Amino acid sequence: MNLMHHTAILWRGPGSVQIGGDRARHVRLDDLHASDQLWLASQARPAHASDVPEASPDLLAALAEADLMDHPDRRPLLS
Repeated sequence: MNLMHHTAILWRGPGSVQIGGDRARHVRLDDLHASDQLWLASQARPAHASDVPEASPDLLAALAEADLMDHPDRRPLLS
């Protein structure tokens, strides 16, 4: 699973990040594990599948709850 394209990753300090710049759809996470920080950093750049670290289930759940994960079967939102 990956973050949706063009999702902002805003580092707020050591182990603290805000994901998503939209006021309606964002999540702020603190005390991130090092592997989750690496996974988020890998989302900001193209990487080979073998280079991408695993995200923790807690991180994936928080991102899914904020509707920030890319779903292959998702249809585009029309305004």
